[in-house]
Amino acid sequence: MIGRLWAVAVAAVAVLYGRAWRFDLQCDDMLVLRPWSWAELIGVWHGTWEPQHAWAVFFRPLAAWFYAGSFAAFGVNATAHQLLSLLLLATVIVAAALFVAREADALTIGIVGLLSLVGGLLAAGFITKP
Repeated sequence: MIGRLWAVAVAAVAVLYGRAWRFDLQCDDMLVLRPWSWAELIGVWHGTWEPQHAWAVFFRPLAAWFYAGSFAAFGVNATAHQLLSLLLLATVIVAAALFVAREADALTIGIVGLLSLVGGLLAAGFITKP
């Protein structure tokens, strides 16, 4: 079941967002995909998530740490960042489907109905997000 679930998730992401792997990084990406100092990474736990103050002040320490790790792993390789993003989207679909399967008896609505429901809801959410 998990293998089919991953196949459906990857196919859904490929259909909806597959062309994104060819996109370049934009100017706002460069504000966060950069080397982060330890002082900045510690500071995001009690201040703004983005120390350059280019965006509104929010408490997003995990996002800052993710961007720092992503930059450490890939530098400014846009393709690698986009592929990681697509993989994370597929992971969200799988995790949500497994959660729904656990909470609602998957045998009642069937695995195809479950995947259709979860995939449709997640796709609608990702497409309409600001």
